[in-house]
Amino acid sequence: MNEIRQEMQLRLVLSCFMASVVSTISLLSMAFICNLGFIRPWNWATKMFVSSSSPWQFLAFLMNNLSIVAVTIIFYTRLSVSDKIASKYYEIFTSVLTESLNVILAAMLIAGLNTYFVLTIIAPNKYCSIFSETHMFMFNQRTHCLVSCGTFIGLLFCLTLIIFNRLTLIYSQPPTFLVDIMREHTVSRVLSTIGRILYFIPVYVLLPKPFCAHNRFSVWFLFLDIRLLVLLFAVGFHLQFSWACAVSILKWQFTRPIEGNLEPLIQPVDGSQEALIKSKQKLQQHLALEHMADLVATNSCARASVFSLSSLGERPVVWRQISGWCVSVLEQFTTTVQTTNNALLQKSVQASLPYAEIKYKGHLPASLRAQIRHRMKSNANSLLQPGSLSVDSKSLTDFLMDRDFLGALKALQIQISSMLRRLPVIQALYAEMPYSVTANVFAGFQCLDTNPGLFVSGQAVIWATEVLACLTLASYTEDMYGSVQRSLGRILVLFADGLEVRMRSVIELLR
Repeated sequence: MNEIRQEMQLRLVLSCFMASVVSTISLLSMAFICNLGFIRPWNWATKMFVSSSSPWQFLAFLMNNLSIVAVTIIFYTRLSVSDKIASKYYEIFTSVLTESLNVILAAMLIAGLNTYFVLTIIAPNKYCSIFSETHMFMFNQRTHCLVSCGTFIGLLFCLTLIIFNRLTLIYSQPPTFLVDIMREHTVSRVLSTIGRILYFIPVYVLLPKPFCAHNRFSVWFLFLDIRLLVLLFAVGFHLQFSWACAVSILKWQFTRPIEGNLEPLIQPVDGSQEALIKSKQKLQQHLALEHMADLVATNSCARASVFSLSSLGERPVVWRQISGWCVSVLEQFTTTVQTTNNALLQKSVQASLPYAEIKYKGHLPASLRAQIRHRMKSNANSLLQPGSLSVDSKSLTDFLMDRDFLGALKALQIQISSMLRRLPVIQALYAEMPYSVTANVFAGFQCLDTNPGLFVSGQAVIWATEVLACLTLASYTEDMYGSVQRSLGRILVLFADGLEVRMRSVIELLR
C-alpha cells in the first residue's frame, strides 16, 4: 500500500500545480479585461510588471496561488467514493451543519482573502484599499462590497458541492484533459456568476454592515458604479472558475487507474485469510480495487499470477485472498439488500384496500393480493392494541381545572408540536426523499465479514463482480492448476442470489 499512498500524494501535488496554473491564467485574463482601454490597451502590462509596485503584484499572485492550493487540499479531504444520501429533507441541513461546518467556514475565509488578493491586481486603489479615505476607522465601502461578494460566492459554491455530492468520484466518466476542463467551465461559470451576483446584491443591502459608514440608500447608489459591477463579475468568475477547475482536476486525477502489479495489493498478515486492502482510507481502497479490476480484465500475466500456486504448500494463496475479499463484499451487499427489502415489506399500509388492487384486481397475482391483505391485517391489529392507545385523554382545560400544571404543560407541548407538524413547511422538511432507500443501498456500508474498517460502496461491488467474473471466465483456459474450480459453485450461486434480491428490491419499489 506504500506505492498506492505515494501515488496518491503525487497526484495531489500534480492537482495543486495544475489548479494554480489555471488560476493564474484566469487572473491574468481578468486583469487584461478590467484594465483594457480604447487607447494603448497594452498599458496594463506596463503598469503591472514595470511600475514600482510590481513586487506587491507578484506577492498577490503568489498569495492567490497559495489560496488555490489550500482550497484544493480542502476539497481533497472531502473527496468521497459514494454519495451521502439523506432520507428526509431536513437531514440535508443537519448534515451540513454538523459535518461540514468547518469546511464551509474555511472556504469562506479563503474566498474572502483570495478576493482581496485579486483586487490588488485588477482593481485601482479606491477599489482595493482597506480603510476609507473620508471616514476615520471605517472600511472602504467598495472594497467591503467586493470582498463580501467573494465570500458569499465561496459560501454558495461550497454548499453546492456538499449538498449535491459534487465531490463524489464518478469512475464512469471518460478521460479528459486540462484544456477540456477549462473550456467546460468557462461558459457555465459565466452564467452562474451573473445569477449569484443578482442574489448577492439584495442580501448585501439588507444585512447589517458594521464599521461601514453608509445606509441602505447609499448602498443602492453604490451599485450604479459600472466599474464596481465589472469588478464584481471579475472576482466572482475568477473564484468560481478556479475552484470548479480545481474540483474537476482532482476528480480527473483520482479516477485514473494506477499502474503496477498485484504485489502491493496482496499483503499477507499472520498467514491467514487476509483483507485485500489494509488501508483505512476509502480512497486508497477504491484505487487499489480499481487497479485490480483493470489488471485482471486486460493483463494475462496478472491473471496467471492469481492462478499460480505458492511455493509454500503449493496452494493458490493469491486466488484465495482475492476471491475471499470479493465474495465477502458481494455477500455483504446481498445481506444489505435483503434487509432493505424486509424494511420495505414491514412499512405500514393504509387500512383500506389500495385503489390499484381494486382497479387491476384481475391482473395482479394471487400471491401479491394475499401478501397485501396480510400486511393490512397485521397493521390493523397493531393499531388496535391497547398499548398504542393514549393513556391520558384529558384536555388542557381539564389539567388546569385539576391544578395539574405539569400535565397541562405536557398537553400544551403536544398540541403545539402537532400543530407545527401540520404546517406545510414542516411536512415538506420531514417528507421522505424519493428513491432514498435504493440510493442508501448503493451509497456504502461497512464490510464486517472481512475487515471492520473496510468501506464498500456500490462502485466497489461492481468492481468485485467484474474481478470474479473475469477470473472465472478466464479460468476455463488459463487456470492450469484448477485453483478456481473449488470456488466456482459458490461464485455462481452468489451471482444468482445477487440478481434475485436486486429484482425483489425493484419490485418492492414499484409497488
